[in-house]
Amino acid sequence: RYDIIDTHAWKTLMEGYVAAQLAGVPVKIHGEHGTFERSRLKDKLQPLIWQRFDAITTVAADLKNKMKSLFRYKKDNIQVVYNGIDASKYFPSAELRRAFRAQQNLQEKFVVGTIGRFHPVKDHFTLMKGFARFQAKVPEAELLLVGGEKNGEMLPEYRKQAHELNMQGKIHFLP
Repeated sequence: RYDIIDTHAWKTLMEGYVAAQLAGVPVKIHGEHGTFERSRLKDKLQPLIWQRFDAITTVAADLKNKMKSLFRYKKDNIQVVYNGIDASKYFPSAELRRAFRAQQNLQEKFVVGTIGRFHPVKDHFTLMKGFARFQAKVPEAELLLVGGEKNGEMLPEYRKQAHELNMQGKIHFLP
């Protein structure tokens, strides 16, 4: 006897909804994180099933807008729930910070960084373009892209863009 079912993305959308209906689960929530599986059939089915959920959650307002525009989704049941990090819990010590900066040769640098998997949905390309403009105004700035990937497809593309932006040595890729 469950009170709530919470599904995520296409892979659990239909099965989760059907299972919840059969089990009589009163509250159904579905989450989208921006990696839509697209096809003509899925583009029609997803919004039809989304509207049967009590709430849809996304991790960004832009994603909510994308769902409404890409899929012509009309129902007003999308809530944005931003990802968050407890900075007091995960903030490193000054000693660890100094050691990391020394290891990466960033002692006197203004560091911009992001942590996340290397995947098109993260749009690191736009970040790198924006960083190149920022770096022109703040020459001591360096960009750290920290992440990983399953197939090794994105890192060569990221390195190529860093080269095209003439940002070699200013954009760093860490696992």
